[in-house]
Amino acid sequence: MSNLLYIGYNNLYREYSYVKVEGTMRDKKQDQKKQGTQIIPDVLSEHVYLKFIDSLDMAAYLEKNSDLARALKNGQIESIDAHFRVTGMNELYLGTRVLFEEMVPYNEQAYRQMFDDVESVMQEENLLSAFEHYLLYGYHKMQTLQEEAAGQGDRGYLIPNVLRRKVYREFIAALDKVAYLKQNSDLLLALEAGVIDNIDTHFREKGLKELYLGTRVLMEGLAPYNEERYLALNADISAQFSKVGFISGFEHFLLYGYREVLDGLRIMQQRDALENREMDTVALNRFIIEQSGLFDIVYYRSQYSDIAEMRADPLLHYLLFGAKEMRNPSASFNTAYYLERYPEVRHSGINPLVHYILAGRSENRSTMKEDMNNVTVEFLPLPLVPQPVEKIDLRIAVVIHAFYIDVLEDIIGSIDNISPRPDLFISVSEDADVEEIETFLKEKGYRN
Repeated sequence: MSNLLYIGYNNLYREYSYVKVEGTMRDKKQDQKKQGTQIIPDVLSEHVYLKFIDSLDMAAYLEKNSDLARALKNGQIESIDAHFRVTGMNELYLGTRVLFEEMVPYNEQAYRQMFDDVESVMQEENLLSAFEHYLLYGYHKMQTLQEEAAGQGDRGYLIPNVLRRKVYREFIAALDKVAYLKQNSDLLLALEAGVIDNIDTHFREKGLKELYLGTRVLMEGLAPYNEERYLALNADISAQFSKVGFISGFEHFLLYGYREVLDGLRIMQQRDALENREMDTVALNRFIIEQSGLFDIVYYRSQYSDIAEMRADPLLHYLLFGAKEMRNPSASFNTAYYLERYPEVRHSGINPLVHYILAGRSENRSTMKEDMNNVTVEFLPLPLVPQPVEKIDLRIAVVIHAFYIDVLEDIIGSIDNISPRPDLFISVSEDADVEEIETFLKEKGYRN
């Protein structure tokens, strides 16, 4: 058996599997390059063909050429490689078959006029023909030019002012088509009956509009899409329109949102609907924080440059990583302090900001230490007299609120230098270790 790359294709589910037989493609390329064989005499060499087929988007090629998909399914052709070697490359060269959707048929003369570098590259790389240049470089350039042209006016949209073609292409390439067909069994039956040729045709004709209008659901675990509701429940998306280039919430939903909903990182339904179903903790926490308005996106980005550099969703980062890394959600909430101050929160595993929103705020819990660096301490002079200390008729009282127990020792150390020795009045917070403080004071010579 020859060292060929066989591609199995299932027309219903658009699933592809690749199997290498007896050796590697690298060995095959090296052997056949030495042999100098040609697929089309004086037009296409073996080694250029192998480079082309290695980089070809097989899924897109079969989407456009549905007759090949059916032939593969029915066993009429053994593989895409066999198709190209027998008739496919000749068809592409003669312009009777095209590679992808919306691509113009190849024409030798027109192609040479389209790109100025064809002749020079042919000489530099010892190419047999302009067709080899087309297979290696040209069709990629043509795709780019067509995408740029399609971006002007309504031709760039599949749904005017809602969904652009380039966004759709990214969506369809990443979509789990098996999951989509499982949710929408009517399409599976239509494919089996030949009513529709492929998923791409379905989406372009009406499927995308059905998803946008909420009359069809993308896959199990998702709710019907609603633009207004999706943007209202996920306030960060609107802020990404100018930065990332979305023109609608629907574009975000197709590229990222639906997967984030399935992963529990976003929500699609109103709060009253959410109460009737279990919800992932991250999505619920996100909803709680967004509704509170206590997460400062601008502050988070400005404080942590790595978030700004990788263009991560600040709130999502805080929920997944930031709180664990002791990052602060705003200038008025110190994560490390809150967890240290209230150890029961740390032990519970609940997000500290969520705890504060749900319970801490109503309990008047503090969210950060007072800024001791901005406090000016002035020492008041005590009476300095030449008389012996025991003859001074003076009593001093010192009142201390020991809010920070760890600095009490330093305060007492300073008070020890006062003469006569003052009376101490110390107040502490409810959860302070009073016995530990009393023991310390007794060691320093103070008595109740």
